[in-house]
Amino acid sequence: MCIRDRYNNSDSMLVIDQKHFLAKIKISLEIKDVLKDIDENVNLSDDERGVVLSFNEAILFEPGKAILKKEIYPILDSVADAIYKCPNDILILGHTDNTPIKSKLYQSNWELSAYRGLSVLDYFLKEKELSPSRFYVGGCGSFRPIHPNDTPKNRSLNRRVEIIFKHIEEG
Repeated sequence: MCIRDRYNNSDSMLVIDQKHFLAKIKISLEIKDVLKDIDENVNLSDDERGVVLSFNEAILFEPGKAILKKEIYPILDSVADAIYKCPNDILILGHTDNTPIKSKLYQSNWELSAYRGLSVLDYFLKEKELSPSRFYVGGCGSFRPIHPNDTPKNRSLNRRVEIIFKHIEEG
């Protein structure tokens, strides 16, 4: 598919691989349907990694913890259904803010972020029996913020878990 730039008089064009474009739209529509009843605690976007579903910490975990809240299970069930229906590999990344952690369970924000990503992965593998070969998981600590860590609101937005439907690369 080729779309000409209607707003610029140059001969520039945007070339889109129709198969990947349709796959992205299908994933996005399935995920949007899952999220229709959720507020600002979840964000759906698309970047160079893939279709990104970003959950704010508050909807998934208690502060400083990595055990999933039971209230999130129905939403994760719907995400698992979308994962099951698509061929994409899934990347799960935990993130924290830069406030030093004070916990007997976790030595650092990096460790907490990794355990949060693992908790989501564990749910998909044990409860939903999804194939482990499709998943990658990691923790980024406070090193990939989406906002400056300069206000309580911005710090809360940086505490998140991303579930990324990775773009499919043709080989």
